[in-house]
Amino acid sequence: MQIRIIFFNIFLIFFLFIAVFFVMFWGKGQTIELAQKVWPTGLAVLVSLGIINTVLILNRKLLALLEAEDWPALTAYLEKKIYEEGVYKPRYVKFLIQSCLATGNFDGVINLKNRLAAAKPALVEDNALILGTVYLLSGNTAAAVEFFRERLGKKGTKEMDWLRWFYGFSLVLTGSHQQAGPVMEELAADIPEAGAHDALVTGLAAFVLAELAGKNPAAPAAWRIRAEEGKSRARKALKTAGKWARKTKQLKTKVHGAVIRSYVDKAGAWIWGG
Repeated sequence: MQIRIIFFNIFLIFFLFIAVFFVMFWGKGQTIELAQKVWPTGLAVLVSLGIINTVLILNRKLLALLEAEDWPALTAYLEKKIYEEGVYKPRYVKFLIQSCLATGNFDGVINLKNRLAAAKPALVEDNALILGTVYLLSGNTAAAVEFFRERLGKKGTKEMDWLRWFYGFSLVLTGSHQQAGPVMEELAADIPEAGAHDALVTGLAAFVLAELAGKNPAAPAAWRIRAEEGKSRARKALKTAGKWARKTKQLKTKVHGAVIRSYVDKAGAWIWGG
């Protein structure tokens, strides 16, 4: 982090050196004439360098801990900032979640969620998908069901398609197949077009629905029909197995995607296998 600050300051000094060089060797008149033409660019560079230096200096401890990947120290630093100083910045919240996950501190994330619910509920909705996923990682599937159910239909909650899918998935994990089926049925019936609905959600919902129908002889016939229709919608939206693979590769870099990695792979084989 210190290297970055030094680099930008060297760049600033170099920029000023160039200005002095022009005055010394071009003469005052020509330098003023040039300055009249390029001063907006020069001013923009100086302002940008000033902003970058300010940001780096003000966040030097946070950036240093991130660079060092010192997760326990980062967790302690962010908890002090949020809990003691009451600085509920969105980036602090995201970094604290990531820091806790890096050390398997699921209780720390759940504690953060509870504090956010009391102090900054909007930040719970902004991070709902990853917060709900932490309940699954901790093995508390019943709490996951309740958390995702509370998000359904809430205005301002991001990634609603995924929240709906994870609600149904959580129900599956608790063994509530009769309740999970209609959730997945509805998602498999959605049309993924024009970016309004994620084709991965449609495909995964169809796959889970097919699994539920296959394991339960008494399952409604509509589940099998909807599963096949959802498979066709996903294939039509993405067109090739390669596009599915590219989208799922990106998905797996996210916490909620990593948690369902095996389901994603199985769903891909089912959708594109025939």
